Amino acid sequence: MGSVASKIIVFFLLPLYSKMIPDYEYGYYNLINSVMGVIIPVICLEVWTGILRFVFDYKEKDDKQKVVSCGVIVSFVAILIYIVGFLFAGKIFDIQYPLYVCLFGMFSLLNSLYGFSVRALEKNNVFVVSGILATIVNVTSNLILILKFGMTIEAIFTLYR
Repeated sequence: MGSVASKIIVFFLLPLYSKMIPDYEYGYYNLINSVMGVIIPVICLEVWTGILRFVFDYKEKDDKQKVVSCGVIVSFVAILIYIVGFLFAGKIFDIQYPLYVCLFGMFSLLNSLYGFSVRALEKNNVFVVSGILATIVNVTSNLILILKFGMTIEAIFTLYR
């Protein structure tokens, strides 16, 4: 429920996207989404998978918290590396919408960290409710940004999975 709802909503928003957003911009978004899908797990060593794996080695809540805390520290170091790498890549490549792309990558990392950490701490209800709330907020803001303010790809970058 937590992550499937947003994918279903995006499916129903496709007609709006295809009508309001030029093909080349939506294609650029898909390119960035694919590149981030490779870069982010590499930069942060996919620490969220390690959190999920190692948290089950412990019975005590404090010990589980330590595993998650270590993962959070690694993730924030990864964010710093990502930002420096992004600034460097911006000098080499023509990155359109650099602020949106940079934030998109950072929030992608944080979203994975959050999702895996909450599940590792067995807070499945929190995961589901936060996924539903995030979907509602994202879709509402997306519709407002596209229909009222005439934004295109910038609005899509705000609707993260």
